Amino acid sequence: WAVAYSGDGRPSEHFARKCREEGKLVLIHEATFSDEDKAKALATKHATVSEALRMAADANADCCILTHISQRYDGVLDVDD
Repeated sequence: WAVAYSGDGRPSEHFARKCREEGKLVLIHEATFSDEDKAKALATKHATVSEALRMAADANADCCILTHISQRYDGVLDVDD
């Protein structure tokens, strides 16, 4: 098993490609904003929940842990399909 941590920033195809080389993978990815706040995510160079989950899929991750979720959200965040 390998663990990959995205750090604090936007999704990266280069990062996903490097992750795919690792085999069994736990991906830790920041998801600062809800999908409704994608413009804020782009402006501040952060990811939305769906973008982080899409990165996990692109990286062929076996597990994804979302981190750095903004305190502005109270409760469960909706995810776009």
